[in-house]
Amino acid sequence: AALLVMSSPADAETKRPDPAAVEAMAEKSKEMYDAEQRKIENALKGIQKYDDELSELDGLLRTLPDEVRHQIQVPFGNRAFFPGHLEHTNEIVVLLGAGY
Repeated sequence: AALLVMSSPADAETKRPDPAAVEAMAEKSKEMYDAEQRKIENALKGIQKYDDELSELDGLLRTLPDEVRHQIQVPFGNRAFFPGHLEHTNEIVVLLGAGY
């Protein structure tokens, strides 16, 4: 059997939450919200950077086939470059099964 206890209005006054505790809980909730928002914004920046890189690659892949040979400076070590060229730039090699 359940026992129902009725409280008087005077008891209700004593059970109100402490305004300082409510303020602390609200501040903690705001901090957690802001932290999650920063995480989402950082993830979005990463996705936007990846999208920009893919767009740049797309542009490069569209212009490389215009010529089959391109003059470049070939890096030789950390400090030296010498003239060279890329051949067969109209061919794309894709490693199948590498997670792409």
